[in-house]
Amino acid sequence: MKIVWEKFKKTVEHYKLVESADRVLLAVSGGPDSVCLLHLFERLKRVLLKDIKLYIAYIDHGLRPRDVRREKNLIIKYGDRFNIPVKIEKIKIPKRTKQGIEATARKLRYKALLKIAGLYKCNKLATGHNLNDQAETVILNLVRSRSEEGITGMPLIRPLDANGRVKLIRPLMKILREEIMGYIKGQNLKYSIDVTNTSEKFTRNYIRRKIMPLLKKLNPQICEHLDNLARWSSWQKSLALDLSKILKYNKHSQYKILRSNLMDFTEREDYSYLIKKIADGEM
Repeated sequence: MKIVWEKFKKTVEHYKLVESADRVLLAVSGGPDSVCLLHLFERLKRVLLKDIKLYIAYIDHGLRPRDVRREKNLIIKYGDRFNIPVKIEKIKIPKRTKQGIEATARKLRYKALLKIAGLYKCNKLATGHNLNDQAETVILNLVRSRSEEGITGMPLIRPLDANGRVKLIRPLMKILREEIMGYIKGQNLKYSIDVTNTSEKFTRNYIRRKIMPLLKKLNPQICEHLDNLARWSSWQKSLALDLSKILKYNKHSQYKILRSNLMDFTEREDYSYLIKKIADGEM
């Protein structure tokens, strides 16, 4: 239990995902990840950032009518328990869509969440994506993306709207799914299971249930490895775009710029030698 709280707190503080007086909308589906997210944020407000405002959003996709009532009741109870307002929004997903059900649902879900964020005047939207989700996304993008796009994953933080007033944050991205389940059990938190997560007709579920177990046999730390790979790819891409400008500055400024940018993607101290080599023109 302790490791989940410490990883969550470290991620929030290191990347400045949540700061004083932020208004945070929590996307809660009722599943273990989002319930863990809710519990951690309630704890964060109670012990560290007392002046942040928290709100809960639940999106009914209209795909699982039998499960929705149970999920709604669970989330409303959590809202009452933690004294956090709950907003439930229903979206309608077309049966036939060029993008596919997964992509269409995702697009409509974020549109609904942005609407609720505006209602509560929130500047942050937090989701429960974890380290396993990140690894699955990297594999998914590796299969689908063009080579020039690089090996990409989900960013820890990104603008959700066109003007950047609302930012999407993923505070659980350094935490494994197994660790989350341990936290849920240790805190005796009730959660709901989405039965569609077992269907292998969805690409992500196929990766989760078939491919990831095989990769874990080859490398037990495959999730961490794929996350590092995606962040390194992102850093190289951003550096390549700006390197011509960076090299116009003096050596001291180059070092500071490179160090600042690189540390956004890794917490490893042993990259300092690499930064110096780049700034010195050795790479």
